[in-house]
Amino acid sequence: MKFPIKAVRFPINPIIKPGMPGLEDDRGTNINGPSLIRVPDWIENPLGRYYLYFAHHLGKYIRLAYADSLEGEWKIYEQGTLHLDETACSDHIASPDVHVDNEAKEIRMYFHGYYQGRHKYDQVTMLAKSQDGLHFTALPEILGPYYFRVFQHNGFHYAIANNWYGTVMNNRPIAGIVLRS
Repeated sequence: MKFPIKAVRFPINPIIKPGMPGLEDDRGTNINGPSLIRVPDWIENPLGRYYLYFAHHLGKYIRLAYADSLEGEWKIYEQGTLHLDETACSDHIASPDVHVDNEAKEIRMYFHGYYQGRHKYDQVTMLAKSQDGLHFTALPEILGPYYFRVFQHNGFHYAIANNWYGTVMNNRPIAGIVLRS
């Protein structure tokens, strides 16, 4: 069986690294959960052709690097994108998993955050949406445990979570996602 996707190691690794402009001192000590998109044509005045979202594992915001080519030069968007105080989470947010929805003309960011004492999982995954890839609005729904990686197959969105709680299952659409075991 042939697979439609082939993974090839990028010759210029890593594309962002500690010590580069914008990632000096503590800001570069932890580069967690990078998620790369090609900026869609419907976004006006993008910073670059590519956006790379990432976080510090105990971060207060989701960070962004941008470039016009994969080879760089990559620059850090100092303001960040989604901030902790714009979500229902406390302590930190991290692990962005970012997808372009061309039909809805929006960028969807699944992220995890600390939600201790308010849900059966101390850390949960939530969804934020953006029209420009820079300014996100977090939705209030908890989608499941932490570290979602989302993919689409046959018209459905599925999520795989890295957690200790077993299978994630939900039979109703929440924030545009259906979870099944």
